Amino acid sequence: MQEELDKLMEELKKDIDKINIKRKGTFNNKSNKPYWDLEKKYKDKAKTIRDKYNSIVRGETMNYKYIILDFGKVIAGPATGHWDITPKYIELIKDIDVDKYEKVRKKYGDILSEKVTTLEEEYNMFFKFYNGILSDLNIPNYDKTIAEEIAYDRTYNYSKYTLYDNIYNELDSLKKDYKLIMLTDNWPCVIDYLKHYNLDSYFDKIYVSSIYGVEKKDKTFFDYPIKEYNIEPGEALFIDDNESNLDIAHEKGLDVLLMDRNNEVGSSKYTIINDLSSLFPNKKSKN
Repeated sequence: MQEELDKLMEELKKDIDKINIKRKGTFNNKSNKPYWDLEKKYKDKAKTIRDKYNSIVRGETMNYKYIILDFGKVIAGPATGHWDITPKYIELIKDIDVDKYEKVRKKYGDILSEKVTTLEEEYNMFFKFYNGILSDLNIPNYDKTIAEEIAYDRTYNYSKYTLYDNIYNELDSLKKDYKLIMLTDNWPCVIDYLKHYNLDSYFDKIYVSSIYGVEKKDKTFFDYPIKEYNIEPGEALFIDDNESNLDIAHEKGLDVLLMDRNNEVGSSKYTIINDLSSLFPNKKSKN
């Protein structure tokens, strides 16, 4: 976080220097329109950078009441590198063509948006999802028991996710100063997973999209924590790995940060962080 602040201040200084240089140059007559257009351009850019700088500073020093966290790629990531391709999928399906899989998946993706409130319902949903995809992929010697095993793996196997390093210390530090809320496009299995790893106790409440029958893209999903906790603009910080979700959260009056655990994002209109310890730069992590 501090590196970004320093970078922004350096950009601001350069823009101010450019304005001052032009003042001393040939465009030094107030009636000279090119000079004033150029100065306005740099001043507007400088103001944008300054506003962003102030926003980041407020994010570090502001007394937020709530921090709302996504689950995927914020708390944990897919063990195989792909959310759908579970360890059991890799075990049972040979010669996986990811591009072909993604094309077929588009046909069945809506299944994952169904409202499911129990692990049994989730298992049945994933069976329908994988059975459709694998049937269309013409997997050699395919039968429905393969989809059943993969669906079971996706629902009940704790090793399908990998927790990020130091996640317990990060949440422990945040929990001391803020109410933590989880807002995740997910299914009942995530609650089971969090309980298994003793992570559920860090959160005042966990909102799971399938249980409510809406997702972040539907916008109304954000209204549940906002209304339940009477969250006013500036009181909550939302962290997600998806810019589109941040756009909606910002519309709803939440301050936002983009999580990039794997350093995959080149640039963003939002401030990027690589771990939750960025939220408390002056605190030392526990051993």
